[in-house]
Amino acid sequence: MPLKNILKKKNLIVVGLNSGTSADGLDLAAIRINLSAKNPRIKFIKGVTVRYPKKLSALINDAIGNRIKSIDAVIELDRKLGAFYGGQAVKFSQTLAKKKIYPDLIASHGQTIRHLPGKVKIDRKSESGTLQ
Repeated sequence: MPLKNILKKKNLIVVGLNSGTSADGLDLAAIRINLSAKNPRIKFIKGVTVRYPKKLSALINDAIGNRIKSIDAVIELDRKLGAFYGGQAVKFSQTLAKKKIYPDLIASHGQTIRHLPGKVKIDRKSESGTLQ
């Protein structure tokens, strides 16, 4: 469905994907957003956590621990995470479809690799940030 049609809908089913620095797995959640009222209402539908395969978990932990040796390894991790996220989003959507629930949107926060929530010194400047 084109985005312009999705934006006209009064009820949306949204699937969100998220994973943090624990690197233990991917969280998937489906919610219903009712936009017909003055104040949007959000209802949780279903959620699951899918553990990462051991090899993928090891790659993530290498990145989190700053043990990646090349930009090629970062690209490999990005590709493997994308494939895993995509496959899990499809499986989750198929599970929802069995209950006649069809996502309008799927959004991914990505894999958190590093948080610098407080100010740290980088090149003699105080910085904060995050890497997904």
